[in-house]
Amino acid sequence: MSKIASRTENYEFRRYLLPEEVKRMWIYVSSPQQALRYIATISRGKRPGEIDEEGTSNADFNAGRKNDMPFAYKILELYELKEPLPLSEMKETYGTTYPQRYMYTPQKMLDSIVVAEQTRLF
Repeated sequence: MSKIASRTENYEFRRYLLPEEVKRMWIYVSSPQQALRYIATISRGKRPGEIDEEGTSNADFNAGRKNDMPFAYKILELYELKEPLPLSEMKETYGTTYPQRYMYTPQKMLDSIVVAEQTRLF
C-alpha cells in the first residue's frame, strides 16, 4: 500500500475481474495494522498489454510476467480513512470481516463512512 500511496505504483493487480459496476476498492491492510485504511476509485479491469508502462510492475504485467495476477485496476483516486477501521470493529459494528477475495461493502458501512469526508491523497 505504501507504493500506491506514494504513487510509485499506480495499478492494483488482482487474480480476478471485478464486475464493471464496481468503481471503488475498500482496502484492508493486514499487517501490522489489521484495519480498513483506504478507499480507491478504480478503472475497469484491464489485461496485459492494456496499461501504461510507467509505474512499478506495469511493464512486467504487460509482458505477461504476472500470470498469477491477470487483471490490473488503475488507481484513479486514493482516500485514507481519517479513522482506520480495525478488524474487531468491522465485525462488531458492521457484521463483516476482511475479505478473503472480495466482497461488497455493507450498506451500513457505506452510510457511516462517507468517502468525501476522508483524507484525499490524490
